[in-house]
Parts: sequence; structure tokens; C-alpha cells
Amino acid sequence: MTTGSFSTDARKETDRDGAPPVELVDGEKLVEMFENLELGVKPKTVFEVDYTFFKQYMPEKNLTTALRNGGKSCRALCPAFGERKDKNMRIANESDLPAIVSIYNSTIPTRQSTADTVEVTVESRMDWFKQHDPHKRPLMVHEQDNKVVAWVSFQSFYGRSAYDHTAEISIYVSQEWRGKGLGRTLLTEALRKTQQLDIKTLVGFVFSHNGPSMRLFRSLGFEEWGKLPDVAEMDGKEFSLSIMGKRVNL
Repeated sequence: MTTGSFSTDARKETDRDGAPPVELVDGEKLVEMFENLELGVKPKTVFEVDYTFFKQYMPEKNLTTALRNGGKSCRALCPAFGERKDKNMRIANESDLPAIVSIYNSTIPTRQSTADTVEVTVESRMDWFKQHDPHKRPLMVHEQDNKVVAWVSFQSFYGRSAYDHTAEISIYVSQEWRGKGLGRTLLTEALRKTQQLDIKTLVGFVFSHNGPSMRLFRSLGFEEWGKLPDVAEMDGKEFSLSIMGKRVNL
């Protein structure tokens, strides 16, 4: 099967809502993601790997149908195909804290990323910084041109021993780097690190009205495991909180 015939079939049958293919990974929309070569995926690799998952749907030799019907069986694997390791990510040190706080504070006016409604200080976040264990629950930063422009935090889930293999993830990106795909790079790298961190379950708490973050988590296999309706109130309006979860390293 050639990439040409694959791309043509996929485009005819799935070009509906115009959403960026990089965000479409499940079921019939998985077809569009595979068509998007910007992921850096070599078609040969895609076909070789996914034939294992989809061959039960292949009697009619229609790859589009196979992807549509078999999409859920590879939802946890497909999004990371061909994506490069983030070489600009490293463990945060105390000197990074002002930049980390600045990025966090820049999201407060959006009313989409945090329930804080006023800016926090570096001093107020010092204890939070020290709670991160580089070997188990790290705080990592992403640099561009030697400047911290984003960060990722792993935190313990409720701090009870039964939850030792579960972690909460938070991702924050500076204003000038939002909407450029950096969030996807960070979340992909974070998922890679879960194995060495001995994490089996990853959860993220996302405001339900935060469309970009909800799409990002879904695009990498997270599901909405729960929703707390109207639990946050900001500027006289109520907002719901979604619990996005993903099982990993099983």
C-alpha cells in the first residue's frame, strides 16, 4: 500500500471539522493524524506497526476503515510515534523559580489554567518547589535560547502510600510560546519519563472550558475520568473542573 492512496482515501472520508490533525487521535479521526506528516512519522513505520493492531479489520483491504474501527486499540501508543525527545528539558533548580513563578502568573488573567486569581510570589512557592523529588516527582523546565519558557510538574496524588504509583501533572507555558505545539512536546516527554518514575497512573486537573488543554490531553490518550461541575468561581462566574486521566506502563 502506498502513502499516496492512503492520503487520498483519508482526505475524502475524514475532512469534516477542519481541526488540526495533530489533535485527532481516536477512532475515525485517527486517519487524519496519520496523514499529518508534520509529526515526523515515517509512513513505513506507521504501516508496519499499526498493521498489527488493525489486521483484524483488513479483509476488505481498506486502511481508512481499519483505522476508524481499530483506533481505540492503539490510542495510548499512536500519539507518540516519531516525536523527538525534548532535549531542551531539564530538572529545575532553585534559580529557575522566578521564571517558573512568572510563567505561572502570566496565566492567571486568562482564567483558564489556574484557580489562583491574584499573582503568587517566589517566596510563597518555595515550599512547593522543595516538595519535588528529582528522582520520583520532578519539576522540569524547558529552555529556548537559554531562557526558561515552560515547565512541567509531577506531584504526589494525595500523599497516601496507596497512591505511590499515581501522580498529578501540571504544564505551564509562557505567553509567547502558547499555541506553537510546545505543550504537546512537554506532555509527550512527561509520558516518556513516567516509566523511570515508576508511575502507573497520570492525572491532570483541567478547567473544562480550557479547550486547548482539554484537546491536548485527549490527543495523547487521556480520558475525562470525572467532572466537578461549577466548583470554581472567578469574576462572578462559575467554572467546572475536569479530571483527565491515563494509565501508563502496564
